[in-house]
Amino acid sequence: MGSCVRLSMAAIFNALLPLAASFDFILFVSLRMIIGCFHGIVHPALFFMFKNWFPNTEQTVALSLLLVGNALGLILNVPLSAFVFSISSPIIPNWSFLFYGGSLLHLVWLFLWTLWAADIPETHKSINEKEIFYIRQNSNNILELNNRQVPWRRIFKSKVLYASIVAKICWSFNNAIIIDNGPSYLNQIYGYNMVQASWYVAFVYLITVIVFLLSGPLFNILDHSLSISHTRLRKIFQMIVFLGSSITMCALAAWLRCDSYQLKILIIVNMITQGFTTVGEFPMINEFAGYYSGTVYGIAVTFDSFARFIASTIRGELVGRKMQNWNIVFYITGALNLIGLIIFELYASTSLRNWAIRQDLFQQLFVSNTFVNDHTKITHNQNQCPHKDSQNNHHHHDHHQNHHHHHHHHLFQHQSCKQPLKKPIKKEIRKELRNPHFRQDIDTETEDWKEFKSSTLVK
Repeated sequence: MGSCVRLSMAAIFNALLPLAASFDFILFVSLRMIIGCFHGIVHPALFFMFKNWFPNTEQTVALSLLLVGNALGLILNVPLSAFVFSISSPIIPNWSFLFYGGSLLHLVWLFLWTLWAADIPETHKSINEKEIFYIRQNSNNILELNNRQVPWRRIFKSKVLYASIVAKICWSFNNAIIIDNGPSYLNQIYGYNMVQASWYVAFVYLITVIVFLLSGPLFNILDHSLSISHTRLRKIFQMIVFLGSSITMCALAAWLRCDSYQLKILIIVNMITQGFTTVGEFPMINEFAGYYSGTVYGIAVTFDSFARFIASTIRGELVGRKMQNWNIVFYITGALNLIGLIIFELYASTSLRNWAIRQDLFQQLFVSNTFVNDHTKITHNQNQCPHKDSQNNHHHHDHHQNHHHHHHHHLFQHQSCKQPLKKPIKKEIRKELRNPHFRQDIDTETEDWKEFKSSTLVK
């Protein structure tokens, strides 16, 4: 509900932008910044929702569809904007229609979002129990606590975060040059009129959308059939993105006035390679950041947006002085992608970070020397660790066949067993069990979990 209110306000402020521009430039900029703050929550929230809604095997395809939506918006926006600017109106400035149309689309989207969307599968109006069971059985999101502090220091110390940030900067910088500034380049160097140039750029980006759609299933096939690691396969696809940008940008710089055929080939190759980011860096945040994928994506996409602004600023400064400086812009983009390739190769990973592992109730209990004994009762022994009872551990492992429970069983065997169960943890457990939107569906519960919920410890 909060997101809907914020985006409704964004729609209202967006419609007020033409009026604000007629009064004061600072007011216009201030409103635009407020709209940006409202919009900034959308993608991080979607990342977190996708983590809850899609099983691990479907995450890549689902996230690629998220980029498809963005791309289709740009494809429609670029030529339609050029078309609107060509319309003359004696009453209302033609450019104001762009903002009114955007606000109308906001409201349509909000209506559909309110009608169909839900934060988690368990709260959706029309989902059935089999679908919930499938999602929970094939993902790591079986149980989550609501009151968790974000480990900011550990996140910002993580090298994989900066590998993702660099990849996003390079990708956005390239797209800003081709998509945002491409029509100006075609107009200034090749004499295209702005409408023709905009339609051509939109067509090229449509090819990228096709790559977005095909790359997800392709990655899943290769991931299951090849013997290389999951991380290595992600890096290979992201390497295609980096090298594709670097090679084509340097070629455009070297052949600044190449013929029209060569120009089209280079731009198309550039945008085809950029499409593989959907199976390269883009889904990696959900894999290494786990529960905090929305938070980490919010951090990374901030630099992503900043890179787009910087790219347009550099282009404006250099090309504003001399048209031939387009080649410098292309060389900068190519060099930036080579640097990004090196950093990404060194530090990127899909492995779940230690700070991203969800400390669910099972983990909290095992860390505190509380464990299931023979699946009939909960015992709390400060002098005994779970991993010392090999027979109990073996039985516990057999009882948890799915990946999620196996992962935590392995983790519990290595936890320290020196601290008793703390009162805040007890309070958190009681609060979670009373939660009407309890995250674990009854059909997926194991016998020891049912015993735990009715145990003396919980009561």
